[in-house]
Amino acid sequence: MGTEQHRRNLDYDELSLLIAAESRIDIAMSKLIATTQGVTDATTAQVAAISELREARDAIRVLRDRLGRPH
Repeated sequence: MGTEQHRRNLDYDELSLLIAAESRIDIAMSKLIATTQGVTDATTAQVAAISELREARDAIRVLRDRLGRPH
C-alpha cells in the first residue's frame, strides 16, 4: 500500500487548526526576533512567545485527537 492510500483529506476545521498553529508559531518567532533587533525587551518577548506557542500546541493536540493519533 502506498502513502496515497493512507492519506486522509483534512476537513475545513482541521485545516483551520493547522493554519492557526502555523500562524501562532510565526507570531512567536517574530516576537523573539524583535528582541534581537532591540524592538522589545527580552522578558516581554519571551512571555508573548510562550503564550503563542502554547496556543499552537493546543491547536496541534486538537488536530492530533481528531486524526486519531496518540499524544
